[in-house]
Amino acid sequence: MGYLRILLALSVAVGHLPAGRYGYERPDSTIIFVGVIVAVKLFFITSGFYMAMIFRKHYSTTGMFLVSRAVRLFPAYWLTMAFCVAAALWFKTPNVGPLLNFDFWYLVHAPMPVLLFTLSNLTFVGIDFGSFTCIQLTPTIELAFNWKIPCPDGQVLLLSRAVVPPAWTLSLEWYFYLLVPLFCSLTTRRVALVAGCSFLLALFIAVFANFHPWNRAFFPAELYLFLLGFVVYRLKDLIPRAIGAACAAFVVVMILAYQHIPVFDWRDPAGANFILYLAFAAALPTLFEIGGHIPGERLAGDLSYPMYICHAPVEMVMQALGLHERMSLFTWISANVLVVVLASALLLLATAPIEKFRLHFKSLRPRAPPSAQPA
Repeated sequence: MGYLRILLALSVAVGHLPAGRYGYERPDSTIIFVGVIVAVKLFFITSGFYMAMIFRKHYSTTGMFLVSRAVRLFPAYWLTMAFCVAAALWFKTPNVGPLLNFDFWYLVHAPMPVLLFTLSNLTFVGIDFGSFTCIQLTPTIELAFNWKIPCPDGQVLLLSRAVVPPAWTLSLEWYFYLLVPLFCSLTTRRVALVAGCSFLLALFIAVFANFHPWNRAFFPAELYLFLLGFVVYRLKDLIPRAIGAACAAFVVVMILAYQHIPVFDWRDPAGANFILYLAFAAALPTLFEIGGHIPGERLAGDLSYPMYICHAPVEMVMQALGLHERMSLFTWISANVLVVVLASALLLLATAPIEKFRLHFKSLRPRAPPSAQPA
């Protein structure tokens, strides 16, 4: 799964890329593989499978599980935040780029909004609500519920003023993690029932409100993706190897050729993409098994998270330096990918001692006794 996760991380990184001389239009020429929205949803499915796999095996208490998850996510996130602040100070402007803009802290002086938004950014909890909030920064501060982007004239999306805007997905991930102990205590049938209710909500949105933020940032409608991976792990022994292998082959081909297949549209996370989500979930047991025999698989998987979390500020800095003015679109995309990979490797090296301690600490904790879950 490591190399596949790298492909998904690249989908997000290139999808957010300011497209050279074309400004910030993000034309389809900068979309590779499954694009931004679908890649995030596939990450959610993978996360559900992985959490179901490790919770009973490695964690004896809910507290230890959540501490381990926090130690896994926060160091790289905080280092990325520090880079963002350093970039704004270096350029001497709050507006380094559309995904790196600090003018909220320059223009808002009311203590409570500043405190709440700062805490949300430091913990990434609640950042997802910024997708549903438009804010007017001048001449007076006003907040308004955002039914559908873009925001009205004179207002901006609050999420766009987060230090690391892509961290809204980490917020949803954290909600998933909080629910993992509950779902692990439920029967598979009951977990599937919750997943089905969430899917019906997602289907309702796909029919009646298929636009941002509802089709990507509404937690109750995204929960089925996480639970899809969760349930597949529970039922992995019931999936015939031939079906798992066929789904794995289908998924790899679909991800690599996604942008060339007319029935798929990365801007529409519904439609034919639902088929991809189901096939991807069914393929996960096979993909994890195959990945265990491929050299460098673990390293590639470890690199995907730093790549996901640091790509936006790195790309904004490169844009602010004006490098795109001297590059063709292809060279511009390639240069950004290279720099993002290098920055991700540095981030991985910087957090390696903490990760090593986390893994060692996890191995020392008593494991919970095995407990079979009835269907």
